[in-house]
Amino acid sequence: MRLLLFVLVGVMCLLLFDLINIARPEWPNITNADLLRTESAAIIGNEEFSRIPQTKWPESIKDLNPMYVYAGTNYVRVIISGGGIDAGYGILIYFDGRGNAEKQTGLRVLEKISDGIFRYENKE
Repeated sequence: MRLLLFVLVGVMCLLLFDLINIARPEWPNITNADLLRTESAAIIGNEEFSRIPQTKWPESIKDLNPMYVYAGTNYVRVIISGGGIDAGYGILIYFDGRGNAEKQTGLRVLEKISDGIFRYENKE
């Protein structure tokens, strides 16, 4: 009886661990931050926030496998996940290599990856 209980608790722990891991975002690997900043500068627009068609994404952004890419006047937002059960998340890129991300409505900056490149998640 104790063995059965021990096995049952073990299986439940493994299932719980899998659920926790599924909920965590999978961040793409950025292999060349300088290239990402440089190529992002080429798609910065004159509008405050505009969607960039996939045909205009540079290779360094395509490598991140985004859902969408939006450009502002001084940054590019690469949306990796639009959310669902959990908050959406992505990468903010400032081509000027700044050390801090600007506050943006609805976003929470999680960490700096490199100068001008930050991980973010949507506020819920």
